[in-house]
Amino acid sequence: MKVQTAVRGVARDAWKKTTLNRLYPKRYLAEASAHPVKRGSVVFLEIRGKTLSDNFRLIRAALERKNEKVSEEQEQSTAGDQTHFGDIPGQGKDARTSYSITTHFIREGMENPVVVARNCLNVIPYLASAEFIFVSESSYFLSSLPIRKETTVIQTWHACGAFKKFGYSAVGKGFGTTRKDLEEYPVHRNFSYVTVSSPEVVWAYAEAFHMEDCAERILPIGVSRTDMFFSRKYREKACGKTAWVLRKMNPGLFPRKGDVYTDRAGNDEETDPDAALKVLPGRKIILYAPTFRGNVNHAMSPDRLDISM
Repeated sequence: MKVQTAVRGVARDAWKKTTLNRLYPKRYLAEASAHPVKRGSVVFLEIRGKTLSDNFRLIRAALERKNEKVSEEQEQSTAGDQTHFGDIPGQGKDARTSYSITTHFIREGMENPVVVARNCLNVIPYLASAEFIFVSESSYFLSSLPIRKETTVIQTWHACGAFKKFGYSAVGKGFGTTRKDLEEYPVHRNFSYVTVSSPEVVWAYAEAFHMEDCAERILPIGVSRTDMFFSRKYREKACGKTAWVLRKMNPGLFPRKGDVYTDRAGNDEETDPDAALKVLPGRKIILYAPTFRGNVNHAMSPDRLDISM
């Protein structure tokens, strides 16, 4: 059994070196030398997921709205200056153009290595000619590519804030990868910019991504996935669903009608749609869902939260 495990480890390491050090970079360089960057081309690269993540959905929707606006303006006038993606520092102001948007799912670490390699090879032509690449996770594949200087890679990251250690900050903590692996395969390489939720967490991302010498490229401009919380309708619906579940679990939490939000307007408890979104003053619903770190065999959850209200 130990011999089989050792053999599998050797084969896995050999495959990793072959694909990341030779196969992917050579394919990228061949594509990049054969094709110029396509102006306005945008690639959303999903590393592990099967569907478009929440950050990407909102960004893509914004780009599609820009496309619609450009199309309308072009219909109204045959001439006129155009603007570029432009909110990214250093890009300057170009002529207005529409965006060619594609989304790709490579399933790194989630599928058979042969399947992942095929996915990666298929997406390389798009990456090699892309003007913008959006990514929300670290990736052995993306970091192995010699990204051309004309391409901007924007790391939106999948977390909001920095409530746990990750990347280089997690080295030696018993979880995450090792420093040796990060030095051999720097999975946080190739980021032109990183968007984060606030200035207070820039230092944490600089440390985690080993970007201490270029922290100015970590932009505290907010996280797109939180845009939904600025919608009153969304907040009320979310509170309603949460309260409905909690009331089902423990009716004693909300003994009186109208104390909490509910999205069940018109049922036997609430007949007035306007009264369906009421909350008792001073009462709050808190969702506590931390990311687990450590050995799952010794996992524990606190019986109370030490939160200053």
